[in-house]
Amino acid sequence: MSVGRHPHDRFADFRARLREFKYARDHFLFAYRRDPLAGFLIDRLRLDPGKAALIGGGMTVIVYAIGYLYSLMSGHPLAGISRTAFDIFYDIIVIPATWACYRWISTASTTLFLQLGRDSWNPGRDPGPGNFVSRAIDRVNSRGYWMLASIATVLLTANCILHVSGPGPGPGKGGSILYLILVKVPFLWIPAWYMVGIILIKVFVTVFLLRRILAAGLFSPKPRITISPRRIEQVRNFLLNFTYYLGTCGYALLILYIRGSRYGYFHHQGLIYTATLLYLFITLFCFFFPLHPVSRLAGRIRGKSGAERNRRPYSTVFRIFPSRVIRDLVLVGCMPAILLVILFIV
Repeated sequence: MSVGRHPHDRFADFRARLREFKYARDHFLFAYRRDPLAGFLIDRLRLDPGKAALIGGGMTVIVYAIGYLYSLMSGHPLAGISRTAFDIFYDIIVIPATWACYRWISTASTTLFLQLGRDSWNPGRDPGPGNFVSRAIDRVNSRGYWMLASIATVLLTANCILHVSGPGPGPGKGGSILYLILVKVPFLWIPAWYMVGIILIKVFVTVFLLRRILAAGLFSPKPRITISPRRIEQVRNFLLNFTYYLGTCGYALLILYIRGSRYGYFHHQGLIYTATLLYLFITLFCFFFPLHPVSRLAGRIRGKSGAERNRRPYSTVFRIFPSRVIRDLVLVGCMPAILLVILFIV
């Protein structure tokens, strides 16, 4: 005759599972709340990346509409017609893309690490901070990142105000400095600078963590994580999505160069050269650096026999970089830098 469990034991198990659920909820599902702005956009405004892009584009249109009305009422044009068109075209590309990427990266890194650990990790059995998923999510969602981004934003704001109000030619000299300082900087540039800071910090942290995880899963004698070809493709897609944002910024940098060279804002040509090289380095580094263990694995299995090469996961390793991925990487990621180099030569 079997003896049933004591009700107290069942209640203790229930409480333990409830604690595990609360831990998983707070540390995984709601990790984005460690960034106050991301928590506000996601929890209060219920924004997805598409809606965030619309909000950014709408704010850009409103800011320029205010500037246009101000110029009509005051009789002082904000800038020449051509230069204003360059400003609008640049901001209407960068601002919505930055809002969308910021909203995407707020949850995409956490989702990616949960997907990587899905085959070899069970939150019910291993919910504590000792597993790799918890450590990776804690690092990529550290509370200190928004403070660093805020400090960088304050410094950039101070530099921008000093630049537009100082002597000499510059982007703000053809129009109202008051409009730039009170409207355009706080409503367009400050949120964008903060978001770019968060994006770069989270992406670089994610890139280094991905390389360590892939290397440990593919080459460790006793791996704690199972890396399947499907998970590698998810990593590739994550990196490719970030490359799309970088490509958007690259084409905006091309517009900025044309605008600066036409109106003489770049007194030091080395600035735009450095920005182009930095953009190209970030694009290639963030895409290929974490996937280097995959290329090492591909190099190892090239010497294997045909039967071994056709076994999984070897059979899908060579499909990680199909022609579509290479095409998108060149057209979206590298083409702006190529066009900039052509303009430098011409």
